[in-house]
Amino acid sequence: MALIGVKSEEVVMKAYAFQVLLVLVIAAFSELGCGSDDDTGEGQSAGTGGAGAAGSITGGATGAVGGVGGASGEVGGTTSTTGGTGGTGGTGASAGTGGTGASAGTGGTGATGPAGTGGTQPATGGSPAGDAGVDAEPAQTDAGSTTGGGVLPEVASVEEDGPFEAIIDTSGEHHVWRPAVLGENGLKHPVFVWGTGFGSTPTNYDDFFIRFATHGFVVVAPTPASLSASNMSAALEWIVGQNDAQGSVFYQKLDLERIAMGGHSQGSMATFNVEATETRLKTTIHIAGGSSDGLGSSKVKTPTAYICGETDFLLPQCMTDFENVGDQPTFFSELAGVDHIYCAREALPGMIAWLRWHLADEKWRSAMFTGPDGEFFQGIWNSQTKNWNW
Repeated sequence: MALIGVKSEEVVMKAYAFQVLLVLVIAAFSELGCGSDDDTGEGQSAGTGGAGAAGSITGGATGAVGGVGGASGEVGGTTSTTGGTGGTGGTGASAGTGGTGASAGTGGTGATGPAGTGGTQPATGGSPAGDAGVDAEPAQTDAGSTTGGGVLPEVASVEEDGPFEAIIDTSGEHHVWRPAVLGENGLKHPVFVWGTGFGSTPTNYDDFFIRFATHGFVVVAPTPASLSASNMSAALEWIVGQNDAQGSVFYQKLDLERIAMGGHSQGSMATFNVEATETRLKTTIHIAGGSSDGLGSSKVKTPTAYICGETDFLLPQCMTDFENVGDQPTFFSELAGVDHIYCAREALPGMIAWLRWHLADEKWRSAMFTGPDGEFFQGIWNSQTKNWNW
């Protein structure tokens, strides 16, 4: 029994040694027959050794993964539709990083190479023309589908400051929150005209409205403590004129196709009245406002956000305006536990997100304002929408 055991072990060792030798021979043979390692966007040529001549796979736009068959020929080709899966190359269906499979494979030249050690059947040539990269994931083309990538630099959160250093500029006729450096890298800044609440001035908003400027917006506010539509219109005309005034810090640095208007309380009411005749606005925001006659919404022509506080004495007016909305897309939210004064402060993240959506082409932010799972349907945000066809 012991002798049989010894002989059995010798047989096993000899078989193992033969297998090792066979692998080394196959690997050496494959080294001689492997294709080019050149990443030129056309993909690598498949090895003609272990996996047979699997053909040239174009591998889509970049060919970074591209060709199949690989250098070592450790695994033979599976079928001709993928051009072989051996070695360290791609898999045929992977059209290179970011590849689109736009360039078809051209077929192999050596159709009879023996299968590698792991192969399921001999390779029969490269992929037929047109098969390469058909399952490749398309390159991302919608820049606005991540956290940014629209008009403004992307940001991690609307609850934090953006990437711009910001200043408060009181050197002109109006109060302005703006980036310290304007027009960097050719950027043209969106404009937001803001109306303050009755009895307050823009300085009452300085500590939190500066955040708009860190996100790249130029925010201009008239300074009277009691303002009207004429004050709001004057601020709009002033900032538009500054964009055309040589020598102005704003000269040719504003995007006059991206203008919004909004206000808090009396500023909201003034915004309604401007909207009745103004055609340059892309969107408006009404904070703790509401028209006294219930006709505010009849003057609105753009996508609009109404945001009021749960304990705000103007909440009934705000709700009436929402009830009277015509056909414009409208977002309405009642902030739990928030009063009239603090509504603008508590609504700040939503206001920034709304402007980044409508003025900075971050269209993916529409989901943040869409119930029931949107960010501004959670926490203190008790929200609803009308005409929401985004």
